[in-house]
Amino acid sequence: MKQPKEYLLRYLLYCAFLFAFSTSLFSQVTEIRGIVTDNMTKKALLGANVVIEGTGLGAMTDQSGQFRLNVPNGNYVISVSFMGYEIAKKSVTVVGTPIVLDFALKPTVIPGQEVVITGTRAVTRKTPVAFIDVPRSEIQQRYWAQDIPMLLSEVPGIYSYSDAGNGIGYTYLKIRGFDQKRVSVMINGIPLNDPEDHQVYWVDMPDLLSSVHDVQIQRGVGSSLYGTSSFGGTVNIQTTPSNMPRKILATTGFGSYNTQKYSLNLHSGLIDNQYAISARFSKVTSDGYRDNSAVDIWAYFLSAARYTLNTSTIINIYGGPELTHAAWEASPESELKKNHRHNPYTYKNAVDNFSQPHYELHHQWAITDNVSWNNSIYYIQGKGYYESFKKNKKLYDFGLQPFYLPDSTIVKRTDLVRQKWVKKNHWGAISKLDWEHRNGSFSAGIDGYLFDSNHWGKVVWAAQLPPEANPEDNYYRYTGDKKMITFFVHELYRLSHKITLMADMNWQLQKYQFRQDEVGNFSGVNRHFYDVDYSFFNPRVGINYNATEKINIFANISTAHREPADDDLFDIWQGPDDVGVAPLFARADTIKKSDGEIDHLQWHDPLTDPESLIDFELGAGYSSSKIKFHLNGYWMNFRNEIVPFSQVDKDGFPIKGNADLTTHRGIETDFTFILGKGFTLSGAAALSQNYFEKFYQYEVQYDDNIGTKKIDFSHKTIAGFPGTMANLKLSYTRGHLASHLFFQHIGRQYLDNNELDERSIPAYSLLNFYFSYNFKNILGLSGLKLNFWLNNVLNKKYETAGYYDSWYGENYLWPAADRNFFIGIETEL
Repeated sequence: MKQPKEYLLRYLLYCAFLFAFSTSLFSQVTEIRGIVTDNMTKKALLGANVVIEGTGLGAMTDQSGQFRLNVPNGNYVISVSFMGYEIAKKSVTVVGTPIVLDFALKPTVIPGQEVVITGTRAVTRKTPVAFIDVPRSEIQQRYWAQDIPMLLSEVPGIYSYSDAGNGIGYTYLKIRGFDQKRVSVMINGIPLNDPEDHQVYWVDMPDLLSSVHDVQIQRGVGSSLYGTSSFGGTVNIQTTPSNMPRKILATTGFGSYNTQKYSLNLHSGLIDNQYAISARFSKVTSDGYRDNSAVDIWAYFLSAARYTLNTSTIINIYGGPELTHAAWEASPESELKKNHRHNPYTYKNAVDNFSQPHYELHHQWAITDNVSWNNSIYYIQGKGYYESFKKNKKLYDFGLQPFYLPDSTIVKRTDLVRQKWVKKNHWGAISKLDWEHRNGSFSAGIDGYLFDSNHWGKVVWAAQLPPEANPEDNYYRYTGDKKMITFFVHELYRLSHKITLMADMNWQLQKYQFRQDEVGNFSGVNRHFYDVDYSFFNPRVGINYNATEKINIFANISTAHREPADDDLFDIWQGPDDVGVAPLFARADTIKKSDGEIDHLQWHDPLTDPESLIDFELGAGYSSSKIKFHLNGYWMNFRNEIVPFSQVDKDGFPIKGNADLTTHRGIETDFTFILGKGFTLSGAAALSQNYFEKFYQYEVQYDDNIGTKKIDFSHKTIAGFPGTMANLKLSYTRGHLASHLFFQHIGRQYLDNNELDERSIPAYSLLNFYFSYNFKNILGLSGLKLNFWLNNVLNKKYETAGYYDSWYGENYLWPAADRNFFIGIETEL
């Protein structure tokens, strides 16, 4: 048996050994220190997060941007993150010698503007184009539940309106007199315009503004390198970065016309400086301002990101099913005088039921410090229908044949309900190489997509149907297939510290194929095929001159082309779903089956030509700590604008075609003036002239001898856009309180091309009010924010869009909401 003294001796020797070993171990710890700065301003960043990946070690930078870490010998990856900057990573081998490791973070946000920088964005005092940014802070004050076009109505040169009258549902925007088919829209650099009809269906991206970081609007052709050709402008939407601070945000609200909104936002924050996850789920409902114009919308936005030493990968999935009651038709002016909420649709199930999920994958590889390869792939899928009631319609037009009742009465017409369905698949990819060289930046890449659509219609109910009729039978079905590829290069060259030159060009190739299936009464000569190909080359040049630290001047000359949309290849009021209607082509080949029967007609030589534009821009800007001011002018020569009744067919009747030359010119300005003591005054104005330089319209004359009359509309104003727009906003921010008063004026808008006051929407002015207060650390919550919007404070009755119907001799108008409110509550956990 061992003595207690021996045990004590052994224990002391064991402790001494552990102490010596641990001392030796810690003597191998090495210090890593460095400074984290902004690579543009060179200023130190306080509070940057420095993490050694794969360990539990990390630090925060101090007021000098410095950090210190003590680590054992080994190989590590050091990552640094800071809100509004790209995550930076460096690999390091620690062998016992102290290491100095500095990080210069690249902003994803333009300093002082909260606007995300991407390859498709313009930059102040560098890019020579007219543009304006709407940062997240402004979006939060403007957005309650309305769609994106309505929020952008404060931007100079933009005019917006909605079918339902209260800004929710089907909404539209126009820029510089161009409808949204001629406006390019992008989300995270992904082209959004439908390849077939060129439209943007904002209703299919419900509550997207809850997940938007900022919006940039470039007016004119701009600096967009790919996607749908921009004539009026480009709307570039950037969603919220995945690496936002960790939080849970719950939002609820209610307002006029039984409008309700519920939203839940989740942000994981950066996990180990490598991963981030964000999610949003929303519900928006409203009865709409107009009768029978309700909407019922669900929405979601999911995002996940991974950051490695020299790559980043982001996945976004967003969309939401929408059920929107029809308010697409304008109301006769006589009906609006009796009931300003009039909607010509009285059938209760006249609805649009559609879902369009978006899938995006973005990958960036930093090959070197100044060369990166950016790739995006995307898939947009759409499927749905709209339903409508049709009174006393021909059976033949709906794939049916006349039939006899038991009493020998022949039935040729009936009341019925039809559904028009569409399914679309849109696959695309964008690959772009960016090089930040000594004197500027260079980009080159390729953009392409594959698109297919399937359209069909069916009768789901009828007062009288033939005995053999099947409600699931299609009375029309046609398909569209489109392929597009664009090659582009872009250079922003710094000639000196004051002068920057821009030069870019793209070459675009397109092919569209149209086929009608043999269903219903679409057979033989009533069945049509066509193939069209287009090739466009679009060069652009510009110059920006920074005269002083506060003043810059820019100019550019740009070209753009646009192919006819699918409905441009059919006449007005007619389409591929109408039996017996041929597309607008010059000639056709008769294609027969093996038995000699006519299979279909193959058409050639479209009668509508592609549109082309030359855009001349000149502008200037002034920026100081208190004042920001921009002024620009433009002159756009627009050739071959596709318009109704601009030519006659072989029988002498008016059909859709091209106007020889139209002009869009104007002046735009915006300013911001910080008054002090929390007050800011801002405003914008646009004066424009949009007119036909040379255009003849043809009209059928129904008198003793039916004929066609040629009317000269040269130098007449183009209908559908106000020539004057202006707004003024007084804002107040103090502590947790924010408020603004917004005044907007919209000038006269003609409803046809005759420039007659009785065929116009008179000028009108609106006043809107906003108030918010953020209660911090209340009821155990991080924050509780109350928002209140009062729109159309003066209760003005007005209309926003319309047309003149020469057949009925009356104005048809879309009315807008009278005084209305919305109250929102945000809770941050």
